[in-house]
Amino acid sequence: MSKYIRPDLGKNSLAYRGLRYWLIEIAPDNEFEGWKKSDCDFVLFDCLLGGLVALAKKNEGGRISGKIIAHVETDTHEFSSLRDAANGLAAEAEGYGSMVDG
Repeated sequence: MSKYIRPDLGKNSLAYRGLRYWLIEIAPDNEFEGWKKSDCDFVLFDCLLGGLVALAKKNEGGRISGKIIAHVETDTHEFSSLRDAANGLAAEAEGYGSMVDG
């Protein structure tokens, strides 16, 4: 049995799949765990913890801007690709988690 939790994408699509983190593109007129396309274009799902860790949007120039979900306001970062967004936001979420867990 795998220790990773694979989310049910429903009508949404997988934009980037890493081993632990999946970047999911929210379909128009749909949602993922309460987040709608009007909120963000993508959510970053942590398959180990089984929940969302970040939100991201496509910019006009095709770049991706995103930030982690935390109990405090966090900085928004810009990335040149979906892969960079997934990896960068995942690293930030892990760093934040280790800081909070102490």
